[in-house]
Amino acid sequence: MTAYFAWKYLHILMFVFWVGTDMGVYLSCKKATDPKIPLDARFLLLHMALRIELLPRTMWKAALPLGVTLAH
Repeated sequence: MTAYFAWKYLHILMFVFWVGTDMGVYLSCKKATDPKIPLDARFLLLHMALRIELLPRTMWKAALPLGVTLAH
């Protein structure tokens, strides 16, 4: 496997990881608005969403260096 394909594979994994964690944040926040769920569980869902939110931000920061590496 050449270095280009390794960087390309890493770039695709970064995109999947970004979209997957962003979807987890969205679903956690949406479920936290359900009035049938107890208040403690809602707070737990929002706390979980705030923790997961750090991962998509990290992927955005990694997108530029990976894109530059692929373009080179």
